[in-house]
Amino acid sequence: MITQADSPLCPKPNRLSRSMSRYLRMHQCDPIDWLPWGEEAFEKAREEDKPIFLSIGYSSCHWCHVMHRESFQDPEVASILNSYYVPVKVDREEMPDVDEIYMAAAIAITGSGGWPLTVFLTPDLRAFYAGTYFPRERLLEILSIVKDLWGRDREKIYRAAEEIHRAIEEYLSKPPAITAHSFERVFEKAYTELASYFDPVFGGFGSSSKFPMIPHLGFLLRYWYRSGDETTLRMAVRTANSMIRLGLHDHIGGGFFRYTVDRGWRIPHFEKMLYDNAQIIEYLVDLYRATGAIDYLVTARKTADFLFENMLGAEGLFYSSLDSEAGGVEGETYLWSEEELLEALGRDLAEIAKEIYGWSQNTLIDGKMHPIRAMTPMDLARRLKIQYDEALKIYSEIEEKLYIYRISKKPKPEPDRKYLADWNSLAIKGLAKLYFVSLHDRYIDTARKITDTIWSRMWLGDRVAHVYYGGESSRWGYLRDTALYGDACIDLYMATQDEKYLERALEISASIERTFIAGDAFIENPGAPGARSTQISVFIDDAIPSGASAALNLYARLYQFTGDRVYRERAYGIYRKASKYIESSPQQHIALITSMDQLERPSYQVAIASRDREEQGLREFLKNLWRRYWVGVVAISGENPSSRVLADLFRGKVWGDKPVYYICYGTACALPTQSYEEALRRMDELRSQGAGARLSMQ
Repeated sequence: MITQADSPLCPKPNRLSRSMSRYLRMHQCDPIDWLPWGEEAFEKAREEDKPIFLSIGYSSCHWCHVMHRESFQDPEVASILNSYYVPVKVDREEMPDVDEIYMAAAIAITGSGGWPLTVFLTPDLRAFYAGTYFPRERLLEILSIVKDLWGRDREKIYRAAEEIHRAIEEYLSKPPAITAHSFERVFEKAYTELASYFDPVFGGFGSSSKFPMIPHLGFLLRYWYRSGDETTLRMAVRTANSMIRLGLHDHIGGGFFRYTVDRGWRIPHFEKMLYDNAQIIEYLVDLYRATGAIDYLVTARKTADFLFENMLGAEGLFYSSLDSEAGGVEGETYLWSEEELLEALGRDLAEIAKEIYGWSQNTLIDGKMHPIRAMTPMDLARRLKIQYDEALKIYSEIEEKLYIYRISKKPKPEPDRKYLADWNSLAIKGLAKLYFVSLHDRYIDTARKITDTIWSRMWLGDRVAHVYYGGESSRWGYLRDTALYGDACIDLYMATQDEKYLERALEISASIERTFIAGDAFIENPGAPGARSTQISVFIDDAIPSGASAALNLYARLYQFTGDRVYRERAYGIYRKASKYIESSPQQHIALITSMDQLERPSYQVAIASRDREEQGLREFLKNLWRRYWVGVVAISGENPSSRVLADLFRGKVWGDKPVYYICYGTACALPTQSYEEALRRMDELRSQGAGARLSMQ
C-alpha cells in the first residue's frame, strides 16, 4: 500500500500524492495542477488543445529543489501553467525511457542537457522547446512567449516539433544489421578514445566536472588484463585514488557522492546514488584483485557498511538515493564549521582534524569545510613526530567523534524510499564480489535477500518490474532491469554455488527473448509509459550498462557455462545490431565492448567436481582464485547435479576422494588435477601460453 510517510502533508494535495515516486510526492502540495505522465495527461492536452509543460527530475537533485522553491511553489507561475498548459511531472529514475527521449530532444535543441529537465510538448508528445534549470523570471518569460506563439503561429511550433522528432527518432532508432567490424579494432579504438579524455593530473575523464564513470574504469582494467599495459592500470589507480582521497568520498560516514563540480574531485553535489555506490564496490574489489592494495578493499567494505546503515529498507532492498539537501541546505550534513569542529572535538583535536581533512586546501564551501584526506595516519605520525600506532589511534578517534556528532546533531538527508530493480541488481553484483574476497557472511546474506525479494515481489512473469514501493510493484519493467537481474543471479551463483540462481538466470534469458525482442530490434521499454512516445532500442552505456550490454553479458556467461552456441549467437546478435554505433563512438558503448571481450578473447571455465564443498583444499583454491583478477566462470558440483547447466558441464567428469579441478582457457584445457596448488599454477600456465584461439564472428 502506498503511503505518504516520507512526503509533505497539505490540505489539498494534487494528483501526485499517491505516486510511487518520492520526487513526485514532493510536489503534491504545489499550487500547480501537476499530472503524472500517462493517458490522463495526454487526453487532457488533446481535449483542451494545450501544450504540455513537462518537468523531469529526481528527488536528490539540488537544482530540482531550487527550481521547486523558486518557481513551482510560486502563485504566478502556477496560474500561468494551470491556465495555459497541461503540467506533467516525471521522475527520471522511475521512467528512464521518458527521460532519455526528451533529454535527446533537449540536446538536439540546445546542445546540452541535465536536470531539472524542462520540455514543452505538443499534445501528440513532440518536443518543440527545451532547457534545464530556469530562474523564475526567465521561466515566466518563456511561458509567456510559448503561450503567445501557441495562439498565433502554431504551425511554426509544429514544424519545429517535426524536425526535432525526426532527430530523436534517428538517435533512438534501431540500427540495421550490418557486417561486423573487427572487434580488435573496436577494442583498441575504445581505449584510444578513453585515453584521449583521461585527466593525467587528477584522474578521471574530462577537464571540468568529474563523475565516477565506473563502466569506463572497468574497461581500463580489462584492457590492462588483456594487454599487460601498465600505463592503463596506472590510469585506473590514479582515478580510484582521487575518488577515495578527495571530495567525492564521504570520509566521515562512508559512501560516494554522485559527482564533483570541479576537475580536482574536491567539491561535490551531495546526492548519493545507489547505482554509483554499488558499482564502486565492485570496481574497488576488482582493483584490489588487480593490485593487492588493501586500501581498495577497506574502502569497498566501508562503502557497503554505508549502504547497510543508510539505504537498506525493511523489505531487504536498497533505497535509490539520499538527498543532496538536509534542512533545506545542500550539503548541510557533510560540511563543517569551525565551531562544530570545536564542539565535537575540543580545540587540540580540532586543529589536528583541520590538517587531516584539508581545511586550508581549497575545500571550504561558504566558509565550511568539506573533508578530504589531506593526511594519512603515516603523514600524521610524521607531522606530530609520534609512533604510527599512536597516530592511527588519534586519526580513528577524530573520525569516530565527528561521526557521532554528525548523526546526533546535524540534519540527516532523506532517502528516496523507492526500490529500483536495476540498481539493486548492481548491488547484488557488488556484494557478491565483496564476499568473494572477504568471506564476510553479511555481504552474501544481503545479496541473497535482495535477489529473492526481487523474485518474489517484482517478477511479473515475463520481466522484472522497475519500481517497488509501498508494497506494490510497477506494472512495467525495462530490459535493463531484467538483464541486470539475470546477470546478478550468475554472480550470486558463483558466490554461493546455489544452483537455483543459475537456473533463474536461464529463465531470465528466455524471458528476454520473448519480451524484449521485436523483429531485429531489442526494445528497452515494451509496454512501459515511455513507449507512449517512442519505443526505444538503444545500446548506449551511461553511468550504468545499457540493457543491451547487460543482456550480452548474461548470454556470454551462460555460453561459458554451457557451451550452448545459442547463447553465443544471441550475444553476437546484440553486437551486430549495435555495431554501427559502436564503430562510430566506442566510448559510448564501453560496457558492451567489455562484455563482448569475454567471447572474442579467451576466458576461464573452472569446473570443480567435489563431494565436499567445505574441503580445506577447495576453500584455499577459492580464496586464492578470487584474490586475483581474471575473466571467466567457476562452478562446483557434486555428483548428479539437478541443474540443467551443471548436468551438461559436468558430463563425463569424475569425482574422487578430493576435489578434481578442470581448468579451461578459451579452447584449451589443462589435465585435471586434485591439487589446488597445481590447479592455480595451470591457470597461470594456460594464460601465459595464450591458449585458446580468439573466436571470430559468424
